[in-house]
Amino acid sequence: MTGSRDLVRDQLQKWRTDLIDLTKRNRLLYFRHLKSGSLEFEQDAPTLLGRLEGPSGWSFYLPPDPEESRRRTQPRDDELVIAASQNKTSKQIRRSLKSLSSKSRAEFLDAGLWVLYLGLGLLHWRDGTSEAKSPLYLLPVDLKLEVKQDRWRLALSEDGEPALNPSLAVKLDQDLGISLPALDDLEDISYDTATKAVRKAVRGTGWRIDKTAVLSTFTFHKEVIYRDLRANEEAVTGHKIVRLLAEGPANTEREDLSFEPEPDDGLDDRHPPEDLACILDADATQRQCIIAARRGHSFVMDGPPGTGKSQTIANVIAQLIGDGKTVLFVSEKAAALDVVYSRLAEVSLDPFVLARDGPSRDRRASRLAEVSLDPFVLELHSHRATRKAVAQDLGKALSEKPQAKSRFTARDRARIKRERKQLTDYALAVNEVCRPSQRSLHEVIGDISEIESQGLPVIPLPDIDAANLGADDLTRIEDLSVRLSEAWAPVERGEQFLWRDLVDDLASQRKRHRMSLPGTPPPRRAAGSRDCQQGRP
Repeated sequence: MTGSRDLVRDQLQKWRTDLIDLTKRNRLLYFRHLKSGSLEFEQDAPTLLGRLEGPSGWSFYLPPDPEESRRRTQPRDDELVIAASQNKTSKQIRRSLKSLSSKSRAEFLDAGLWVLYLGLGLLHWRDGTSEAKSPLYLLPVDLKLEVKQDRWRLALSEDGEPALNPSLAVKLDQDLGISLPALDDLEDISYDTATKAVRKAVRGTGWRIDKTAVLSTFTFHKEVIYRDLRANEEAVTGHKIVRLLAEGPANTEREDLSFEPEPDDGLDDRHPPEDLACILDADATQRQCIIAARRGHSFVMDGPPGTGKSQTIANVIAQLIGDGKTVLFVSEKAAALDVVYSRLAEVSLDPFVLARDGPSRDRRASRLAEVSLDPFVLELHSHRATRKAVAQDLGKALSEKPQAKSRFTARDRARIKRERKQLTDYALAVNEVCRPSQRSLHEVIGDISEIESQGLPVIPLPDIDAANLGADDLTRIEDLSVRLSEAWAPVERGEQFLWRDLVDDLASQRKRHRMSLPGTPPPRRAAGSRDCQQGRP
């Protein structure tokens, strides 16, 4: 068992290492400017931060080109000046601002991550024999284009929270044994408090912090997962699913995680739909997933786009909430979160819908997303999921208890049960294999529909007793029909068929052979007949 646990720990260590990049490619550790993906300012960090938090904010000073001598050459007090060391023209500054804005918004739409940050203060430190500099205090900001004034404005972002460079904290802790504080551990999350705490942590190293301010895109969300895996290593390595992923086929507990999906046959009888809290339509395969989730099984639901995976996830969430459980829905793509959230909102996930007796279908179609999901849904990953908003929603959930506005009555249940039974009986009837033809009504209707879609001519129905038509007779008729279809061209083309009157069977060949023998008298020719062999009358 010890060897197995060591294997899982080694695999967990590899997973943690793969999450973060501690090499010189990581610009959070070894900062360098990009051609159009970063800007450095003449103003220092405290100056920039002071006006940024005020009502006026910052715009950008665009230096005049040499041919524009009439333009003013001095920036205003509310304009950010790009550092002379970058030697950027007005056109290059505009290109950089547009690139930064586009990249940050695209990343937010794709993954729900805000990546545009001001790096306030650079820590100059040593990594062995080489020098490095890292942005220290990361403040989320936004770039907005004011079209009428034709200028860009820098503002604080509503998305994201300030952070003390997480990559730097991991690097220093892992390689040098220096622990940087987290913002949550400080008295406040201000820039001044953070820099003072870092100076205290690196005291005696000879490192220094300057007041440089840079603007660029940074991604560091995976460091949070790294810290979580490290802090909770015992719990993670002890989980049976984690052990299965780490050990693979050698895992001795894999049989405990294996299960057979609920069979299709008799699904309505064993798990009546009226007993499930499906807020959206669900077919048999989707209900099998819901049942497996209710039983606590771990499984992968696979399917191409448009097959109802998001719909099934919404039903699973509603069902588990109805069962009194909590659900954490995680996705790497923000679009997947939005799709499931919108599906929950469209059917108004409220106490009425999730009454323990089941959902009400009468009010689903008409009610839209205006209804709040607060009683059941807490957003942790959106532009509304700030620290303050999450804390307020949690406090509200602890102090308020959702009340059902109505109930799913016994009369509603009886009506839906009756309608469900009619649908089930119909499905069984049309798919039942009939004797003696060994075919179902569903198959026959499909064949007829296919014939009609091809626009084939209608022929008179033959005088056949189809009620007693066996499988062998039906197969023989089908084979003859195929052969007839292959030889249908002469019938369809009529007189225009070139070989219409041609007869070339074995008996005719033998007869012509006997006529050619010596002493055989020539036959009498019938009026109007043709000599097919000679091709003349």
